[in-house]
Amino acid sequence: MLVAAVVVALTVGAYFYATTNNLKGDYYHSVRTNPRYTAACLPAVAFQIEHLQENTDFGDIDDSPFKDEITFMGNEGLIEGKEYQVFEPNSALNRAEFLKMALVAFGREFSEDATTDEFDDVLSHDWFNMYVSAGVDQKLVNGYPGDVFKPDNQVTYAEALKIALRAVNCDFFVEDLKENGVYAQEYANDWYKGYMQIADDIGVWSADFDHKMNREEGIKLIYDTMKYSLGTMDIDMRVFKY
Repeated sequence: MLVAAVVVALTVGAYFYATTNNLKGDYYHSVRTNPRYTAACLPAVAFQIEHLQENTDFGDIDDSPFKDEITFMGNEGLIEGKEYQVFEPNSALNRAEFLKMALVAFGREFSEDATTDEFDDVLSHDWFNMYVSAGVDQKLVNGYPGDVFKPDNQVTYAEALKIALRAVNCDFFVEDLKENGVYAQEYANDWYKGYMQIADDIGVWSADFDHKMNREEGIKLIYDTMKYSLGTMDIDMRVFKY
């Protein structure tokens, strides 16, 4: 189904209209003529999202070092606050919350009707069940031994990094991950080292592998990963709303 889309250019704030199959102007040309572009990469470029409520004025982020990133993501409906105009940047970020952030931000598909019974601690009525189902099906995240997901555990940097890097929906980026051996390391004790090396190579926000993430750090990691995926194709950071 085609609907009008508004394209927001981060650098100049210019607005113009496009459609899902007929993106117009220089931006469309730069995407289509890029040798690394494929149809599978469109969500990472166009962020084909389930649009959330826009939050244009978080009142508690003035002191955040990542205020600009939070503001951009909030303005485009890629993230939600704890309540209207309240983001709580320093609040702990759990595994379920970060998984939802990544799925929405990178245009990953998920269904409200989808459920998983794979984990004893992810119940059918839990708000995060559909996100866990999608994350596992799309191989973005794993559970823990004993058939548990630990959705309420504060997400570590290594866990969040794995989700963010795998959520980039570009064929070329998947190949980059494979070349760095992260898939082979999935179940090894040092599984996170490949991801940490990639983070260092591409220059995304970094921390110790076992660092416990808060909400502003989660947004910074997703934002940097988005920006890198577009930067490899010399494309500006922009959002298409469907």
